[in-house]
Amino acid sequence: EDAYNLKIRTTGSDIEIALYGEWGIGATPMAWQELYTGMEQGAVDGVYAGPVPAFTNNFTEVAKHATVLTLSFGPSVRLMSGQAVEQLGGVDGELFQAVMKASRESEQIKREMNEKEVAEVADKMREQGVSVYEPTAEESEKWLESSRGIVPQFIGDGKTISQDLYDKVQAIGQ
Repeated sequence: EDAYNLKIRTTGSDIEIALYGEWGIGATPMAWQELYTGMEQGAVDGVYAGPVPAFTNNFTEVAKHATVLTLSFGPSVRLMSGQAVEQLGGVDGELFQAVMKASRESEQIKREMNEKEVAEVADKMREQGVSVYEPTAEESEKWLESSRGIVPQFIGDGKTISQDLYDKVQAIGQ
């Protein structure tokens, strides 16, 4: 309810605009490089961004409130050519499996480092006088539940994201 009718900067993507609509937030497309001035002048009330870029771009100078939401995750993608897979002994090969294991482990390490960095940035924001709010598990679930409302618009045959791809990503998340 606190975010209702706020104007939040969006990239302009259809999915992001629909998501903001589900949340009752006014999606306001704006280029990243215009955001600081847009917040300073009141063209937008805020931004949905990672804490680290928000901090390193000095948004704490023009916004004195932050909410830490864990609604999205930026995965790393590692691509390998068919020739490289063959050189590693194929998908069942010992070397290929070792590379895949190392990739999964490095992703977990990256995730842990990111969580630590987000906590450190939240502390730095507080030091600069920003009120940092971290929702309870129940509040976070409300955000997630509301977010699920846009799934039928974008997921399925002939839509932005195929049902098969969506199901695979959901399985990975579990």
